[in-house]
Amino acid sequence: MDNKIEMVINGRKGIAEVKWIQESEYSAAHYAALISVPFQNSRWENLFVYNKNELDEATDKAKEYLEMALERCTLCG
Repeated sequence: MDNKIEMVINGRKGIAEVKWIQESEYSAAHYAALISVPFQNSRWENLFVYNKNELDEATDKAKEYLEMALERCTLCG
């Protein structure tokens, strides 16, 4: 289950890709989002949602991260 979010703020387009990350020896299974916006390196953000059935909650959190990143990138360009 993956989800892609696109958002435009002040003419700048960003994308968040929400993915389920399987449990490993280093972390519990969880949702994470790859945040990609202009003028910043793409980065993974842990959404701190550990139940695979809570995709809607993970998507809402990813939207918040994406919005914050887009607001920051408008300060650069």
